Amino acid sequence: SVKTQLPYEYYHLPFCKPDKIVNSAENLGEVLRGDRIENSMYQIEMRMDEHCKFLCSVAIETKKTAQKFEKYIKNGYRVNMILDNLPVAMVRYKTDNTRTVKTYERGYPIGFVDKFVEGKKKDEVGGKSKGKS
Repeated sequence: SVKTQLPYEYYHLPFCKPDKIVNSAENLGEVLRGDRIENSMYQIEMRMDEHCKFLCSVAIETKKTAQKFEKYIKNGYRVNMILDNLPVAMVRYKTDNTRTVKTYERGYPIGFVDKFVEGKKKDEVGGKSKGKS
């Protein structure tokens, strides 16, 4: 998280998990930094594009669990995954006045805040848009 320095294990939240979780810290530095290297259910192959492949489904059965996810999302927590000893990254496009630049952010967010409520932007709920009369 960019807002807090507390690292958490990936499976601290109820993500899809393999039958047996195997920890594999490779060096003392990873342990001291709080890095946790654990196996996952993802099956990834190099040079093979795949989109939206279903992995599993996890029900969020309690309000407490939903609030836990909300807290981590709002605090900007990210999943930092490695693949073949390289960090997984998310593509971002940043635009200034003259050009668009492709950048990469390490890992990916645990979730995103929904900007729509019942088909309308949140700032349009109630019949008015922010900044408009």
